[in-house]
Amino acid sequence: MGEGKTEAALAVAEVFAAGSGAGGCFVALPTMATSNAMFPRLLEWLERLPDAEVAPGPRSVLLAHSKAALNEEYAGLLRVGRQAIRGVEPDGGCDQWSHRSDHLASSAELIAHQWLRGRKKGMLASFAVGTIDQLLFMGLKSRHLALRHLALAGKGVIIDEAHAYDTYMNSYLDRVLSWLGAYRVPVVVLSATLPARRRRELVEVYSGATGFAEVEQAVGYPLLTAVERHGRPLLEAVEPSGRGVEVHLECLDDDLGVLADRLSLELAEGGCALVVRNTVDRVLETADHLRRRFGEQQVTVAHARFLDLDRAEKDAELLDHPGLVGGS
Repeated sequence: MGEGKTEAALAVAEVFAAGSGAGGCFVALPTMATSNAMFPRLLEWLERLPDAEVAPGPRSVLLAHSKAALNEEYAGLLRVGRQAIRGVEPDGGCDQWSHRSDHLASSAELIAHQWLRGRKKGMLASFAVGTIDQLLFMGLKSRHLALRHLALAGKGVIIDEAHAYDTYMNSYLDRVLSWLGAYRVPVVVLSATLPARRRRELVEVYSGATGFAEVEQAVGYPLLTAVERHGRPLLEAVEPSGRGVEVHLECLDDDLGVLADRLSLELAEGGCALVVRNTVDRVLETADHLRRRFGEQQVTVAHARFLDLDRAEKDAELLDHPGLVGGS
């Protein structure tokens, strides 16, 4: 973990795009929160891409999940998209007003077009970040399925946190990978903790072949596995960065007083702590106790009962201020 998998995947996406002619990229993540966090990283990557080699002209971008409109950065791009649609010139040489500074920007600026909003057409955007369900729809028998296949067949696909999905979701992911393999779509699958058996299954469904026992038997970390359609896998263990983190596992009594005492000891010289509880009621109970101990402003919470607007504001706060004392 922390070896730079995502940045490496984006670099690989550039290489794959050059080789396959892919006109865009879709990054799939397990949750809306992780998608929101990835979206600005995608924008930074796109701003560094050379115009002539990758996606020349205006680049349409999409944040693909049900609460995307609450993301401030994406909402800003939507406003730019409305202006671009109204002001487009016949020869395509118009300039657009930048939402980030008081000047006209060239037509290569990133735009979230209003026309691409919605379940049917959204994935037609050249570059997208979204929750994994947006990709899994490709494996469902549903209306307008051909349009989703069309949208993904011309892109590179990055699937992050591939270990995070249950058996039900993995069954659809396998079907999607088989389609992507048939379309020769370049796919990058990322995980720091993917079981060896699951790694073999993913390689086999994408390649359309079986009998890859060597994939399951391979050891090493980080480990790269590559396969082409109907080809044999290539495996290579990469030299790790040498960074190391010690993790201490200790059992504590399930008592709020014990928890507060331990946090007081661990944070005596500063720092932050993450407290994870298994229900929202326990989150609220724990937060009340810790606020009495550490102060109202020193503890924040995040859970599923927030209204959408409040949840979006809370997620943005957590991303902007990683030094908060506690959360769950």
